[in-house]
Amino acid sequence: MDDVNPSVGGALPRAPRRTLMQNAIAYPGMVFMIVAITAPLTTIASSYSLSLGFGVGPGTIALTIAMAAVLAIFAAGYVAISRHVVNAGASYAFVAYGLGRRVGAATAMVLFIAYNLAAASMTAGAGYFAVLFGQQYLSLDLPWWVYAGGVWAVVAACGFRGLLDTKRVIAVLSCVGFAILLAVGIAVLVQDHPTTPSVGVGTWPSTGAIAFTLAMIAVSFAGFESVASYGEETGQNRNIARAIYTALAVLCLIYVFSTWSLIAAFDDVQAVAGADPGLVLPLAAETYLGSWAGPLIAGSAVLSFAAGAVAWHNAAVRYMFAFGRSGLLPTGLSRVNQRGVPVVAVATQAVVIVAVIAPFAIAGFDPLTGLFPAVAGVNTVAYVFGLMMLSVSVFASSVRGRLGDASYFVGRVAPVVSTICFLVILGCIVANYDSIVGSDSLVIKLAPAILVVGAVAAAWAERRRSPAEAPAAESRELATVAE
Repeated sequence: MDDVNPSVGGALPRAPRRTLMQNAIAYPGMVFMIVAITAPLTTIASSYSLSLGFGVGPGTIALTIAMAAVLAIFAAGYVAISRHVVNAGASYAFVAYGLGRRVGAATAMVLFIAYNLAAASMTAGAGYFAVLFGQQYLSLDLPWWVYAGGVWAVVAACGFRGLLDTKRVIAVLSCVGFAILLAVGIAVLVQDHPTTPSVGVGTWPSTGAIAFTLAMIAVSFAGFESVASYGEETGQNRNIARAIYTALAVLCLIYVFSTWSLIAAFDDVQAVAGADPGLVLPLAAETYLGSWAGPLIAGSAVLSFAAGAVAWHNAAVRYMFAFGRSGLLPTGLSRVNQRGVPVVAVATQAVVIVAVIAPFAIAGFDPLTGLFPAVAGVNTVAYVFGLMMLSVSVFASSVRGRLGDASYFVGRVAPVVSTICFLVILGCIVANYDSIVGSDSLVIKLAPAILVVGAVAAAWAERRRSPAEAPAAESRELATVAE
């Protein structure tokens, strides 16, 4: 039977539900969701191995610690504003809270595009590594897009099931990745190796492609801030603060420890990584754990990419839901089912994944050389830009007296420091964009233009909303939490 509105005598149907399921995810689930988004196993096997071979080499450890410190400073203000704004499209509401709806819409659209691209690239990545696993260990020779289609089906199914079930899948897959990285690291640590004592964690890079390493490290942490998008679905607001700092600490530790173990595992890790960065982790695993570790690493890489695809899908869906609820995208995207799952947004995001992957599959491109360079470049620029704008919004909110009892450090010092750091990082990445993406393709070089187009379109859509629509949207999207 349809729901009715008792306030009008039960004659009129209620408006469709526009809120997500309450208490669907708690502190541990949020931490696992962040960790799954970053996909530590595949990050070490790809981004960090690339940095060891083509970036600053062993200096990657120092830059990782520096990046984590900057993100910790950023998180101070980010957590403060999360206590006042709870919204599925966190960046949209957070930036709008301090800088206005137009800037908020533009910034959130930049991150929204990046999240959708990340979900697609993770799905394609799972297909690519599934091909390697199938050929080497199962004697199967299927196209990568066939495997990607299977992963896509899993991603969509998890989306329709909702967070209660998805977080369990994410937790299992994340634990597998952690276990493998820890096993390799501990094996290197306990076995006597001549290079182990000489590895300096505090060595600051003075040469090498610093911009390249900054890009690789930045994208390795990408998504940790998305925890705030689950604000509507967690029972306690303090879960956001606990989850974001826990996840940041866990990621920093695993990245530093795993990178150290790879450096210590070889006499010249830069030479090994430079020859084939994809073999660094498997070679270390087989050398220190045994030949049985090879298929385990290969299979786990597929699972890690699949977990990342599910997590990025969830993040993109929540932004899509928020945009639909605010009126920036069709309002149908904010429809949820009886269990509080944004089913229309889930289905739409699944279609977006297909739309991104299909052209590369039809053209016969390899995901690793075709899809990944374009996505990595775009997402790095989008991510750092988004963090910078969030920091500016925290400062503006503090100046306007909208952060309550937040300290001077949290409201003023922290956002200024993080803004300057992100601006420097962004400038370094943009100035060296060609070398970072490693492609001469004009399409890949111009790919970041989609961020500009999306930002302008979102700001324009916000500007064109009628005076009656804007306050209503603001009441939905900038819901201030009672202190």
